[in-house]
Amino acid sequence: SREKKAKRSVRFQLDAAQEFYGFAFRCRDSICVAHGTQPEFVGLSLTECLRRTRNDAIDGEELHGRFCAAASVEGGSWVEYAWRRT
Repeated sequence: SREKKAKRSVRFQLDAAQEFYGFAFRCRDSICVAHGTQPEFVGLSLTECLRRTRNDAIDGEELHGRFCAAASVEGGSWVEYAWRRT
């Protein structure tokens, strides 16, 4: 499946010890294709990742829209959001 291929093809971790790590979600369907600290998120939607981390106050579709809008800006952009630690 495409999710299994994504799990094999994208791997990275920046600096989780400093709480700085990368993650990527596809804009077309909100599926996680890479996550620097929680590889089990790969293949899940942003909404499902939010559910699994009990970040119920965050609207996954709205946040995903903000991620994609930032990614579409030439040179990229920054998205700030609250995240409940588990």
